[in-house]
Amino acid sequence: PGIPEDVRASLFTPFVTTKEAGTGLGLTIVKRIIDRHGGTVTVSSPAVGGTLFRITLQRNMRASEPPVEPSSLATGSSSVH
Repeated sequence: PGIPEDVRASLFTPFVTTKEAGTGLGLTIVKRIIDRHGGTVTVSSPAVGGTLFRITLQRNMRASEPPVEPSSLATGSSSVH
C-alpha cells in the first residue's frame, strides 16, 4: 500500500523508525550521502500503491567530454569512463 503520509514526513529524521528492532538511521545516512554529493532524494506514494524513492545525482563531466545520450546508456555504447 505504500508508506503513509504521516510516516513519509519523518523518514529522514534520525532515530525515527516504525520497526520494533531498528535504529532509524538507514535513510538518514542515505540522505546525508546524497546531499553531500549535491543530489536529492524524494519520496512519493503513487495512487496505484507502493512507494517511490527517487535519487537524483549530477554527473561530474570533464569539459572535453560530450554529454551521454540516454539511449547509449542502454546499449553500452558510451565512451565515458
